Amino acid sequence: MGASHFQMELANLAKCLLLGFMILWIQIHGCKGCFEAERSALLDFKKLVVSDGADADHLLSYWVDDSMSDCCKWERVTCNSTTSHVIELFLNNTRQHDIDSKLFDDYENIWFIKLSLFQQLKELRNLNLSYNAIGGFIDYDEGFERLSELKKLETLDLRHNYFNDSILSSLGALTSLKSLILKSNSMEGSFPSKGFQKLEELDISYNWFNNSILSSLGALTSLKSLILRRNIMEGSFPSKELNNLKNLETLDLRLNYFNGSLSLEELNSLKNLKILDISDNRFNGSLSLEGFERLEDLDISYNWFNNSILSSLGTLTSLRTLKIGGNSMEGCLPIQGFEKLEELDISWNGFNSSILSSLGTLTSLKTLILSGMLDTMAGSFPIQGLCKFKSLVELSLRGNRFSGPLPECIGNLTNLQFLDLSFNQLSGNFQSVVSKLTSLKYLLLSGNEFEGLFSFSALANHSKLEGFLLYSGSRRLELETENPTWFPTFQLKYIDLSNCNLNVRTRAIPSFLLYQYDIRFIDLSHNVWDVPLLDLTK
Repeated sequence: MGASHFQMELANLAKCLLLGFMILWIQIHGCKGCFEAERSALLDFKKLVVSDGADADHLLSYWVDDSMSDCCKWERVTCNSTTSHVIELFLNNTRQHDIDSKLFDDYENIWFIKLSLFQQLKELRNLNLSYNAIGGFIDYDEGFERLSELKKLETLDLRHNYFNDSILSSLGALTSLKSLILKSNSMEGSFPSKGFQKLEELDISYNWFNNSILSSLGALTSLKSLILRRNIMEGSFPSKELNNLKNLETLDLRLNYFNGSLSLEELNSLKNLKILDISDNRFNGSLSLEGFERLEDLDISYNWFNNSILSSLGTLTSLRTLKIGGNSMEGCLPIQGFEKLEELDISWNGFNSSILSSLGTLTSLKTLILSGMLDTMAGSFPIQGLCKFKSLVELSLRGNRFSGPLPECIGNLTNLQFLDLSFNQLSGNFQSVVSKLTSLKYLLLSGNEFEGLFSFSALANHSKLEGFLLYSGSRRLELETENPTWFPTFQLKYIDLSNCNLNVRTRAIPSFLLYQYDIRFIDLSHNVWDVPLLDLTK
């Protein structure tokens, strides 16, 4: 009896060990190959793409109808490493169009897909159908009912298509959805208040929604990010409508038609707000920012705000980005408590050059934009302040009235990648300064009064340079590209050397152009040549 019991216990122990070993082996090695039903569904999608005239064999070359072909290894497909179920599909831009073109204003590109194609992918977490110019679904009536079977879907990206708002109520059935991106479609009307209990990110920018949508959005209490950019919202902003979104960290209202004063006090429950963008509206008057100490990015540019807002900025000690350009501000900018600030844009206001001396304490700055203050930013180039910004990556003083030579200390800002001093009244020679800025990608100096000789050999070590614009505002600047001998390490995309007395001694076409293979814009006008123009197409 005892021996028999011991043998049974030993057998059970062996079974447990074997089961544990099998589980461990699967976790380490995973299942081999994807599931046939899922592979078949993917092939059906490819057939649909082909039937609409696209070259899917080129785009989805690994998607082949071969039982030995593992769909987990196909491009645009991600499988769970343990179960081999498809969990991510990146089917964006299957039409292979230039997404920077005007494709999505051209209805000739519209096509329709079957939602039922995805019903077999029950473990799907992420579905990206963006940039496809999809106009809707062939099986609309039953398609969304089947789509609701995707109970684990967390991210759905439908940006840059032609969907209308009729799909919204059905999308609410996707109860696990955390991120929904509907940017650049053809939607209007209201947003369903039911469903979307777990939704954390909603992007409905570049559609046709108006103010009526805001009340329903207030019911999405799990939201952390809400992007409403460029819709047709207007009038006073109804702050109270969003007061229930206590988890909200990002709110983007840019490029709408809101006007009047903005009462952020009514949004005082949004204590977690980190990013607020209300730029390119018509807000005016005062704006109290007290209570939003967690704000890291604030963009209120291109409204009609005045100085009354400046006093409350000092309470925002967590700010990393501050953009207040294009308003009606002047005087002093309070910078106490801005130790974390990395990006500052105060352009197109009425600030004068004296502000620069106080900005010198912002040692974390990486981007500084002080453009377009023609009436107030004038006089000698401001050395105090600017030369202390050792971390600067981008500096723009475009469209002011700074005069005199470029200070040598600017050459010490060796982290600069973008320098725009265009359309000032700067004079003298800039070669020694520019030669030290070897991290530059874009150097924009057009419309000044520089003089003397500038040799292109000073740029020989600027291997990252992509744009050099030097249209001369006077005839006292002379450019030399041939002497001394040098070889370019850069590949320029944008070149403007017009009106620059280019190679006046030899009147030779710049030979370094023969080594530039990615030129997109070039202007050599108002120079004199004695030799035929180079054939840059060869």
